Amino acid sequence: MAAGSDASDYRFPYDDASFDVVSAASVFTHMLPEAAERYFRTARVLKRGGRAVFSCFLLDNDVAGRERPLGFGRDAFNFDHSFGDYGDDFAIVVPSNPEQMTAFR
Repeated sequence: MAAGSDASDYRFPYDDASFDVVSAASVFTHMLPEAAERYFRTARVLKRGGRAVFSCFLLDNDVAGRERPLGFGRDAFNFDHSFGDYGDDFAIVVPSNPEQMTAFR
């Protein structure tokens, strides 16, 4: 992606149905919802029966105040800050830098 580009406007320069596998590790963990939605559209490049492997942090079992398991107890994974109008569906760790660490429900 070119410097100064907005991830929510980016389109991967590949033809539709041209890959067997699409992978994104530690990408969605640093994206705001609009950009993540755009990047999820990369699935268009998958051939029929292809696979997408994406990693992200999920809030599904996250409860404020409850102890988090294993290494997720560190402050780096403290998703206690809501962002924008997303309510409980999206959270961040650092309000001054929303894309430092993100999580989705």
